[in-house]
Amino acid sequence: MNGICWGTFTGRELTGYLIAVDSGSCYHLVNLAVDPAHRHKGIARTMLRKLLRTALDNGKRSVQLEVRRSNRSAIKLYRSEGFVEVDVKPRYYEDNEDALVFSVSI
Repeated sequence: MNGICWGTFTGRELTGYLIAVDSGSCYHLVNLAVDPAHRHKGIARTMLRKLLRTALDNGKRSVQLEVRRSNRSAIKLYRSEGFVEVDVKPRYYEDNEDALVFSVSI
């Protein structure tokens, strides 16, 4: 299985990371996280945009992901980058919270 794993650093400190899996015609964004001390600095948006460019460069048709229903800031970010909600996975997470499935066409 091919994939992408990127980190962002301030000096030697890991400030954020992105993990995506190549699923044939799309990339599946598995995880995008930023250290709380470094949030609201554009790190997540920069990594997400780089993933979209990489997907386009590699002939992918879309990027898909799941996000907790309660994660308003992530949902706002994804929507602002063109992602749309396409499905719901009930009780997806260990604590039984639903996942919203988002996708964007490239």
